[in-house]
Amino acid sequence: MKVRTWFQRLLISYLPVFLVISISLLSITFLIISEISKKAALQSNEVLAVNMMQQLDSILRNVESTLIKEATQNNAIIEYFDWSKEPDEFNRYKASLALSQFVSNQTFIESAYLYRPRDQIIVTPTALFKLQEFTDAAFIMQQVRNLEPYEWEGPRIFAECPDSCAKRNVVTLVRAIYDGSKGLIVINIPTAALRSTLEQMGDLNTDRVKFLDRDGRLLFTPADSAHDPAVRNKSIALDSISSLKSDYTGWVIETSIYSNKLFGLVSSLFYVWISLAVLVIVLGIAWIIYVSRKNYKPVQTILRQIDHDQLMDFGSGLDAPITDDFIRIKKTLGSLQGENKENKVYRSRFMFQNLLYGNLSPAHKEVEAELERFQSSPGRNGFIVSVIEFDEQAHLANDYGQQEKDWLKLVLKDSLDALLHNRSTPAWIDWIDPHRLGILLAKDVQETLGIAERLQVQARETLKLTISIGVGVHVMSAEEIAHSFQKACHALEFKASLGNNSIISYGEVCVQPQNEMFRQLNRIRSIAQFYRLGDVKWRLEYEAFYKELNGQLFSREDLYNMFHYLIYHLQKEISQLNDPLLELWNKRMLPSLQEALRREDTFEELYYIFHGLLTEYAKQMEAIRQMDTRYHLIEKVKAFIEREYEDPDLSLSKASDAFQLSTSYLSRTFKEESGQNFVDYVTKVRVLRAKLLLETTNSSIQHIGLQVGYINPLTFIRVFKKEIGVTPGYYQKTNKISL
Repeated sequence: MKVRTWFQRLLISYLPVFLVISISLLSITFLIISEISKKAALQSNEVLAVNMMQQLDSILRNVESTLIKEATQNNAIIEYFDWSKEPDEFNRYKASLALSQFVSNQTFIESAYLYRPRDQIIVTPTALFKLQEFTDAAFIMQQVRNLEPYEWEGPRIFAECPDSCAKRNVVTLVRAIYDGSKGLIVINIPTAALRSTLEQMGDLNTDRVKFLDRDGRLLFTPADSAHDPAVRNKSIALDSISSLKSDYTGWVIETSIYSNKLFGLVSSLFYVWISLAVLVIVLGIAWIIYVSRKNYKPVQTILRQIDHDQLMDFGSGLDAPITDDFIRIKKTLGSLQGENKENKVYRSRFMFQNLLYGNLSPAHKEVEAELERFQSSPGRNGFIVSVIEFDEQAHLANDYGQQEKDWLKLVLKDSLDALLHNRSTPAWIDWIDPHRLGILLAKDVQETLGIAERLQVQARETLKLTISIGVGVHVMSAEEIAHSFQKACHALEFKASLGNNSIISYGEVCVQPQNEMFRQLNRIRSIAQFYRLGDVKWRLEYEAFYKELNGQLFSREDLYNMFHYLIYHLQKEISQLNDPLLELWNKRMLPSLQEALRREDTFEELYYIFHGLLTEYAKQMEAIRQMDTRYHLIEKVKAFIEREYEDPDLSLSKASDAFQLSTSYLSRTFKEESGQNFVDYVTKVRVLRAKLLLETTNSSIQHIGLQVGYINPLTFIRVFKKEIGVTPGYYQKTNKISL
């Protein structure tokens, strides 16, 4: 009974003191940690704001410097704004092509256009617009009247075409060209592209991080707030807002952290609470000392027994409390190890990317330590870099969500890791951008190609997707790794001609003859001309275009330029047709072709998609024409010209008399339905017939001229050279078919 009374007395003496001291210590710990966390969060927000603003300024500065360089050094753009030269279609086409190349070479620029007040024409990478028909006309006139220095404008809504083009939120940079008048170069960057880049650095929830322009407007649209704590818990509010302004754009970034009223009250009385907790602990310690002295002898006996028990337990195994302590430490270390591992992954990726891009020396301590794994590789013989990317990325983005795409990337990397691990092949593997996986191996080209083939098989079997792989050149030193990476990326560009599911070695593609795509420019013009006329010959020319280019070697940029050239000439030809056909083209066909050019990566895919779209539009054009009585009239006039082209007296008046029409009506109707003047069409028919005679007969130039309706040989020679570019004699000499 005495033992129990004594036990109860100790319990009553120590337990309340223990609880009070424990609560006091926990309170102090909580207050200190909370204060440190708040300061760390504020500091982290400030660092994040500085980094984001520097990143944004860097992107916009690079775009502006590139635009200035393009405006001052690109001859096509300089000639387009040259007041001393008359505007013509060729200069507009060159300016459009230069603008297209400029946009395609820039990651962030989505659209750009040129405005020349002289003729009030807007040139875009894919089309021409009159000022009054252009969706951005109001903005252009505002900028023309602007007398202040041009700065980044935005955000604003922009769409290139009035109906079918998607409207996007963009920021805009305008540059004036002064050469007799005030011309403009305008580029637009989607705010979504800037947001996507900045989101890699941190959360852009506009409740916590806000980008504001000079007028205080939000640059980025708010993210989905369904999972935002500020929405779920209305008692939480924003606190400690910091602001940073860019010296370059004048834009402001505001960052903040979450707080609540209770936390604010506790934080404001931090030192008072600490003092009270310390006082309670001191009083508790004093009470413990007092009780310990009072109960010294029984406590001493208990402690000796505890020591004895611990010695006995130590001989047989670990004590339970010690085991619990180790478990707690193990969990803490495990948590720290997990965080360290995650940081190591990001750091390794950062080093790998900078090594490949040549921004980090192989002599860097951490890079050198990573490359030491390659030194022990059996048969090591230099380095080689390969680059892997998923095929049909535009379709992949539409068919898969972000989590599914992340899973595909994880499985692809794990498959490659397992493949190389089974072969005991040291490698450095990581993602170099959201779409490309880089591999650094200590192998030669042939071994690397073998690994690439096996990886392709695994990707098809495991992911049901195809991948293409670019293999760089074999280099002997670590300093040349960036060179091998550049060649791998260059090789991967030729997927446009070689197709999907390709393994492309730079050593193979660089020694093969390059493509002769620009020999097809005349054929493309013929396709566009036949297409406008509704002549089925456009299909034959288009098929010949495919057959001549199929199997040739060309890059994605060459492919883009070629099909952009086709769209340009189709637009030019169809713009001469009547309003119903032109409206059908602008609203449905042109956006479809432009979207296909943006999405598809290979020549074969683009060929078949363009063929299907053009065929469908040709049927619709024919249906519209069949409903138009003037179309049937002009078809009869064309047949009349085909019969009478040999007559030197063939003229508009003679055709008008034959069909009992006025010359003015026939001339205007012929122009509207066929897209060309009556005289030009007669000339074209005669020249085409003359070409056939020059190729297949031995007749003299004078005789052939008479056969196609030209009495004067000099007139025939002049007209033929104007249409074909060479004289009839030279054409007969170089194109004569052996009889």
